[in-house]
Amino acid sequence: MSVEVKNLYKSFEKKNGKIEVLKGINLFFEDKKMYLIKGASGKGKTTLLTMIGLLDSPSEGEIIVDGKHVEKLPEKELCKIRRDKYAFVFQDYGLLENLTVYENMNVQQVEMSDKLGEKECEEILEKLNMLHRKNHKVMELSGGEKQRAAFARALVKKSDVFICDEPISNIDEENADVIRELLMKIKEDRTVILTCHTNFFDDICDEIIRL
Repeated sequence: MSVEVKNLYKSFEKKNGKIEVLKGINLFFEDKKMYLIKGASGKGKTTLLTMIGLLDSPSEGEIIVDGKHVEKLPEKELCKIRRDKYAFVFQDYGLLENLTVYENMNVQQVEMSDKLGEKECEEILEKLNMLHRKNHKVMELSGGEKQRAAFARALVKKSDVFICDEPISNIDEENADVIRELLMKIKEDRTVILTCHTNFFDDICDEIIRL
């Protein structure tokens, strides 16, 4: 699935005036390719991801998903596209703290017609070295474990676009290598868009976008 942004602007109103975060961004993301968005802190990497993922609206500009303009669609329609087409790994994890890792994976599947069984979920957790934490509540996990749990939750969706915001920021070297290998596999049949403040993914991405 392709995603395109045209002449994208995003600004926020603050007490001391308007802050412009993104100015005139033009990007095209092709199917089955991996894109890395880089830039210094405060340059708008996460803001750009939220708009590509239809979690926020631009102040100006167009967002085109598979040829369809979506930036002005009603929230109900945007929600359906997000649910059916996108998977997310958020920098702040976005997990339900009072549920177990496995329960978080199941929540992701609530409205999916093609659900994964327990064995398939366990296979995902095993790849992420998280099977031993399957029945632990998220509040009991370390930061790195939460990040891998968020990755596991995203992987249960057979999405067209896989979005990751700093997917290895709290992960040790061994498990970062696991994430790297999984992303290389994921891009075989999806569009992958990620941010990272290091050079860890530079050599496996099809394009590096600098803000």
